[in-house]
Amino acid sequence: MRVYFYILSFGFFILFFMILRLTILVSFSILSLCSFAQEFRLIDNKGSVQYVTRNSVDSSAIVPLNPVEGDVWFDTSNKITKVYDGTSWLEIQASSALSIWDKDEDTGIQVEKTADEDIIHFETGNATTKILRIENPGDFVGGGGNSAVIGLSSNTSNEFEGRLRLTAGQDDSFSDSQGASIDLHGNNATANTGRIDLVGGEAASGDNLALTVWGNNGASPTAISAPRIVMRGKGNVGIGNTAPNTEAILDLTNSQKFAFVLPSETDVTEIATPIEGMLIHSTNRNNTYLRADNAWKPIAHNSVTNELIFDGDDDADATNDNFYYVSFVVNGDWKVVRYDKIDVNVELQATLSNNSGQIAQPTDLLTCTALTYN
Repeated sequence: MRVYFYILSFGFFILFFMILRLTILVSFSILSLCSFAQEFRLIDNKGSVQYVTRNSVDSSAIVPLNPVEGDVWFDTSNKITKVYDGTSWLEIQASSALSIWDKDEDTGIQVEKTADEDIIHFETGNATTKILRIENPGDFVGGGGNSAVIGLSSNTSNEFEGRLRLTAGQDDSFSDSQGASIDLHGNNATANTGRIDLVGGEAASGDNLALTVWGNNGASPTAISAPRIVMRGKGNVGIGNTAPNTEAILDLTNSQKFAFVLPSETDVTEIATPIEGMLIHSTNRNNTYLRADNAWKPIAHNSVTNELIFDGDDDADATNDNFYYVSFVVNGDWKVVRYDKIDVNVELQATLSNNSGQIAQPTDLLTCTALTYN
């Protein structure tokens, strides 16, 4: 009887121990399930058991339940992305926040949706200052059609009244006649818009305009915006007109009562290495000169002063008897012309260029007859 008692007691002890062990294992399993619900045991290619934790990514208006460290949550009610650090949800921020407004059902991209346009904003610390705006509008100021727009440093309005706007053409054709444009705003008044229109492809060839620079006349109270500089595809440039002559490299024809001012120097000699075809105005000589035949040719007018006439018969040298000598200063340089008394159409000239030793104007017969003429 005593033996059966011992056997029964030992059996109860074994049963109790097994129940206790099972309880402990179940408790640990439940705790492990609560704390590491996203932990998986995998067998790698070497047959070893590996533990992998897969973090969840939620997009909802309410806080996710039972998060673990590393989980990501996009708060759709506040349009904020957060990450769980094991204790609390931390907002993900950058120096300039990306303002993402709504979700495009077609592309899945978070954008601001309005009745007829998709918009993406990059903003600074507050939502009132937009530093970048990407839009595909059909009714912004100065635009139209399907022209896509990127605006930099725009204000809070939808009119893209920022400082820089990049605009695509009316369509995606490479030969688009409108081309792209770079809008440079000086202020919020659209009439003061500066713009550069660029055209590429077939539409920029030949007589078609490849470049147009816009400006305004600064009139008050309303400035008039208009093209100021244009260039055809083959290189004809127009300033003050939008239809430069097709045979002119530069056409300054204008109806704005503006004149063309030549480059000026005190004297033409200040041009160290002149080449043929140069044009310059000399303030010292009060004249305009064209460089031709390796010399500066006055083309505006001749200013003649200090004119002196000598008869070669007045000296003792009989070889000079048949000549008249006229010495004068023309446009700041001296010149002596020797005329033949028998045929006045025969004349030779002496200048500083062929008489470098004679700096001052010859003022007597002896000096004039000693010059070299050609």
